[in-house]
Amino acid sequence: RLQGDWSSDVCSSDLVCLGVYSQVPSSTTVIAATNPSYKLKHLSWTFDDAGNLNGIAVIREHVTVGADNATFAGTFTVDVYDLSNNLLFHSDGQITGQRITAN
Repeated sequence: RLQGDWSSDVCSSDLVCLGVYSQVPSSTTVIAATNPSYKLKHLSWTFDDAGNLNGIAVIREHVTVGADNATFAGTFTVDVYDLSNNLLFHSDGQITGQRITAN
């Protein structure tokens, strides 16, 4: 969720995740030329089954807001590290989303 103070939060399951975002220059694609693009970086702590801290996940996204101003699409990477900063997991791919409203 992008917030007005240039921070974001994304939470799933029992994980805590905080992040920041900034607007980046639009690409040369027709859609991105008129719609804003953002890069996002989320940090999330990971825990074992007993609730002990066992690592950190770094989630990066590069997304473009849709013409309807209610959707976005782009790319993501996820890197999970143990407490000694050893890479345990890497994933990348495509992401899409839709704005959530209070109504």
